[in-house]
Amino acid sequence: MLLASNAVWHRTCYSNATNKVQIARDSIRKQDVLSTGSYFGKQRGRKRKRLEIDEPSTSSESPFTRSSTSPLNSSLCFFCQADVSQEQLIKISTNSAGEALKHAIEVSQNAVFGTRLNNSIATSDAHAIDVRYHKPCWTKHVFHVLRGEATESNKQTKDCSMQIASLIELINLVDIQTQNKAYLSINDIERTYINMLGGTEALENHVPTFTRKWLKNKILSELSRVKSVLQKDRRKPAVLYSPEACEEEMVHTAITSNDMDKMKLVYQCAHQVRGSIENYTNRDMPDISIPICSSVDDVPVELYTLIRWIMVGPVEELENKARTNVVERSVLTVCQSIMYGFKSKRQVTFTPSSDSAKFRTRRQRENPQVLGLALTVHHDTRSKQIVNFLSEHNYCVPYSRIMLLETSLANAVVENTRKFQGLYVPPFLKKGTFVFFAVDNTDFAEDTADGKGTTHGTITAVYQKADAPGEPISPSLNVVEARCCSVTPYHVSMLPCSKPKHTNLLSAHKETTTQTFNINKIGVAKSYQLTHLGWVVANAISRMGNEGELNKIPGWAAYNSLLSTSQPVTQVGALPLLPEVAHNWSTLLTLMMQARKLKELAVGDDHPTIISFDLALYEKVVQLLDSRPDLQVQFVPRMGELHVVMASLRALGTSIENSGIDDAWIEADVYGSATTRQILQCKHYKRSLRTHIYTYVALYEMVLEEFFKGNHDLKVECVS
Repeated sequence: MLLASNAVWHRTCYSNATNKVQIARDSIRKQDVLSTGSYFGKQRGRKRKRLEIDEPSTSSESPFTRSSTSPLNSSLCFFCQADVSQEQLIKISTNSAGEALKHAIEVSQNAVFGTRLNNSIATSDAHAIDVRYHKPCWTKHVFHVLRGEATESNKQTKDCSMQIASLIELINLVDIQTQNKAYLSINDIERTYINMLGGTEALENHVPTFTRKWLKNKILSELSRVKSVLQKDRRKPAVLYSPEACEEEMVHTAITSNDMDKMKLVYQCAHQVRGSIENYTNRDMPDISIPICSSVDDVPVELYTLIRWIMVGPVEELENKARTNVVERSVLTVCQSIMYGFKSKRQVTFTPSSDSAKFRTRRQRENPQVLGLALTVHHDTRSKQIVNFLSEHNYCVPYSRIMLLETSLANAVVENTRKFQGLYVPPFLKKGTFVFFAVDNTDFAEDTADGKGTTHGTITAVYQKADAPGEPISPSLNVVEARCCSVTPYHVSMLPCSKPKHTNLLSAHKETTTQTFNINKIGVAKSYQLTHLGWVVANAISRMGNEGELNKIPGWAAYNSLLSTSQPVTQVGALPLLPEVAHNWSTLLTLMMQARKLKELAVGDDHPTIISFDLALYEKVVQLLDSRPDLQVQFVPRMGELHVVMASLRALGTSIENSGIDDAWIEADVYGSATTRQILQCKHYKRSLRTHIYTYVALYEMVLEEFFKGNHDLKVECVS
């Protein structure tokens, strides 16, 4: 054949082709190529490297058989089965590596590698057959294969998420358009959906396979009110529309007359608000205080907004601040009542053991309204019946809870006294701001059958300006939840003090006779006199010029309220009740020393201690100070304003008694004889004050009438 075709060759090529050693070497290489699927060739002037060749295909005409592969040599690389001295052989020593190898072979569907791995008892147990590999071979046949699979999986997940998002957006768009009386062609809907996916290329990975029928059925299943209708020309696609929205003059009726849709909307709203309440009430509230002041932060925003919309509609602010505050207070009241009466799903579905069993409200759902109302009512009335009555109607916590709260407060106060050697320091007191005090008696069970068994106590009030600079003297009360109504014992050591003797009073008086006192003789300021004189003149002239008409001049209290300026707010606190009679000398001395210690903590020793007393206690304190010269420079006793005014009114009543003014009250049938005696003796404070003011105005009006008799022109000018 070669002779007939005139074949020619090089001598070197002929010698290489017919060399027996070369033929044997080529035969071995052929077997390696068939078993590994790769060939290591050597080019002139270059190092030997691996060149890819086509892997055996399972779709070839001849089927793959085990006999077509060479057996696995465990001393060589599992993949290339070649002895490459430059590459290090690594042995599989973990189960995870064996599972990765098995997974990569399954993904790549390499029959040769699968046949070699089947020599092990378990296909994932490559460690049992001592599999070795080169690092580049492992990277190509395992790492790259598994990474490609993960990339493809992430791509499919991303495509699936994009498909879901596009479908939801398309359904919402179709819903809006059909409610606006639009007729949508399925062609337009399909085109819009494909554009949302990103083009026709995205349809290749669509799950399930995309068809127009699938898209139409999906829309119709989600939108029950949308219908599909075929056109008269069957060659044109179907049209989607809403029969309810397309009825003429019936759009509003179709929306508002459907009670079922309304109830579904209300149910969805209620479900959303219940979820917000459940999440809000599950918060861990700190156990360091008892909240009694409500704010918007005490209720969920969703609940507050819903109740506000129900009351006033979607209005941000009302006409003025006062009306806005009224609405906010009403909304907070309703919201906190709802939160306190909220029942969780577990409470509703629980089967009680008794038919009389009720719901039990957890402490986490207590809010400032139910706590503050219960504490206020119990403080003012001390009535268990009223508190339980309000609790039955879900307005406040029950009486038993109030007892535990008050026990917690009492224990917190006792704990505060331990930090200051038995003295209670209110948490609002600050350093650097002056404080003053007031002492009065408080009695319990005064009216008994035999007049015995009455309970007497003494209370001390502490006053300091609010918002004063300075650091607090005492930290806030640490209110710890009480498990029972057991109060920590608290005792105040009473200082011994005997009744001052008469001789001591005389000697003290002699020692103080040499002192000099400066008395202010200026009296009431002229500006104050003119201010009140203006009200008297205006009131008298108004009555003189407008006989029978309503007087437009404000009353005494209203006039002073208009002229007065706002004063700084003062904070008031109270020391623990002292279970001793107030007029005892030991009680007075003990309370005065407690007040001095508090004053020293606030402003130091450079200021005196100012304490207000009622008239009976004031007299005793003055006697005590006269007998104790060491206390005179430390304390300044004050009589309470009420007693000062009552003493002044009694003095005024004494001065006008039998002067004819009291007879005028009786003869004019303004007051009776018994009431007149009470006014003169100031046994009724408000009635006495009002009577003297009206009498003064009437007398001044008579003076003005006499004045205007000789100055008629001036009267006309003043009245006009």
